[in-house]
Amino acid sequence: MNRQVRHIRNSDPCDKANSLRRSKSYSTANVIWSGFQFLIGRREKTFTANRVKSRDVARAAFRALLLHPFPDASIQEVADSWAPRLNVSDHTVKNWLACKTSASIDDLFIVASVHGVWVTMQVVVGEKTREQYLEMMGQK
Repeated sequence: MNRQVRHIRNSDPCDKANSLRRSKSYSTANVIWSGFQFLIGRREKTFTANRVKSRDVARAAFRALLLHPFPDASIQEVADSWAPRLNVSDHTVKNWLACKTSASIDDLFIVASVHGVWVTMQVVVGEKTREQYLEMMGQK
C-alpha cells in the first residue's frame, strides 16, 4: 500500500515541476547575465501588474473565445451552447459574456482545448504585441 502511494506521489507532474524549480541554481553569474540580457534587449526588468486591468483584459479575452464559434448568435444562444459543455448554468456563461465574473482556469482550459491552440492564440492575442499587452495590464 505504501509503495502505491509513493508511486502516485512520484508521478505527480506538479511535484516534478516543483522539484525542478527547487533544484535550479541561481548563481550570481546567472542573475547578472539575466540582467545583462534585459539591458541589451532594452526591456524593462520590472513589471507590476495592475490587477483590475489584468482582470478586465482576461475577461475580455475569454468572452472573445466564447463568442468566436458563434459570430451571429445571440447571448442566450451562446450561453445555451456552452453551459452544458462546461457543466455550468447559462447564467454563469452570461456573466462571463458580460465580463462581470471571471472563469476558472479549468473552464479556460476546456474552451481553449475546444478551439485548439492556434485559434485560441489568434483570438486572444490577435495583432497585439507583447508590449501592448504589458501596457494594457500593467502599471509603470
